[in-house]
Amino acid sequence: IYMTDSERIVALKNFTGLNFSKLAKEIGLNTVQTLYDIKNGKHGISKEVADKIQGKYLNINIEWLLTGKGEMFISEGKLVNKISTIPWVDGAAIAGEGNYNFGFDQKDIKELYVIPQFSGADFMIEITGDSMEPTYKRGDIVACSIIKELTFIQWNRCHIITTEQRGSLCKRLMPSDKKDHIQIISDNPAYPPVDVPMSDIKGVALVVGLVRSE
Repeated sequence: IYMTDSERIVALKNFTGLNFSKLAKEIGLNTVQTLYDIKNGKHGISKEVADKIQGKYLNINIEWLLTGKGEMFISEGKLVNKISTIPWVDGAAIAGEGNYNFGFDQKDIKELYVIPQFSGADFMIEITGDSMEPTYKRGDIVACSIIKELTFIQWNRCHIITTEQRGSLCKRLMPSDKKDHIQIISDNPAYPPVDVPMSDIKGVALVVGLVRSE
C-alpha cells in the first residue's frame, strides 16, 4: 500500500515510539520543524533526512523512505552490507528549486541507483548539452557531491552549478579576475569562458562519477 511522505514520517515516529522532538534529536536534525513540515505536507522526505534516519535505524528501507516503494523494513541479510542509494534527479527541478542543499523532493526523483563506488554522492543528474564534450556527452548521468561552502571548491574540476540566470550547468570552475565572480569553463572549445557573479549561484556540487551507455 502506497503511503505519502506525511504518512511515512508518522509511521516512522510510531515505530520508534518517540515524539517528533525526540526523533529529530535522535537522528541528528537541527530542528524538529523539518519533521513537522513533512507531516503537514509542506515538503517531502529529502535524501539528507532519509540518510540521517537510516544512519540511526539500519533496518529502515531508504527506498521506501524516499519513494514509498517497497517495504518499510529491509531484511537482516541486507543489513550486513548496507549500501546507500543515490537518487537520479530531474535536472529541471534542480534548476528551478536549487539552493546550497540542492533541495529536491520525492516527486523529482526519477530512479534510485546503488553504486558502491559512488557512496559519497548526494544525487545524480543527466547531462543535456554538448558544452562539456568530449569529457561528458549528452545523455551521460553524473554523480555529484554537494558543496555547501564556496570556499571548498576544487578549481578546474567539473561541477554542477545552479544559477538564477542560466539554470543548471555542468562546467569547470576557476577563479575570476572580476571581484565576487567565478569563471565557468566548458571543455568544448566552441563555448567561451563566462564570468558569473557569486550572488547568481544557487548551488554547487562536485562531479564524482559517471554512468554512460554506449
